[in-house]
Amino acid sequence: MSKIKDVVAKPGLENWRLATDIQYVIEQAAGLYETLSEGQSMTGSVFAESLRRRVGTGRRDIEIASAAAAVGTAVHGYIE
Repeated sequence: MSKIKDVVAKPGLENWRLATDIQYVIEQAAGLYETLSEGQSMTGSVFAESLRRRVGTGRRDIEIASAAAAVGTAVHGYIE
């Protein structure tokens, strides 16, 4: 049964994943903006590349889900 649940679409989870990653990028963009000195500017392409480096290739939702899974595993272990 758990194998079936693994392949079934989970729209609520997908929406959470997207919202989590979008929020992370927004936070990183705000942080990058704050690093600019007053009056300093950069072109859009330079800002985009700087943001790309700052965000990296990781996914924030996977980090959060992995941490939650570890907690869930610990709780289940404690209950058993």
